[in-house]
Amino acid sequence: MVRVEVVLVWQEIDGAQTPSEALEKKRAELEALAGALSDDPIARPVQPFFEIRLRIE
Repeated sequence: MVRVEVVLVWQEIDGAQTPSEALEKKRAELEALAGALSDDPIARPVQPFFEIRLRIE
């Protein structure tokens, strides 16, 4: 099994909010994202072997 690390870069595009409102909004959005990703682990099923084909000359 291959372990993968995912890095999330969060960059705000809304500048009209006060810092405390922006912080609460960011916290709620990150908690919702983390909740969506905390379900079953994402696993790729076992892949079959590649076909062996004749060379084209």
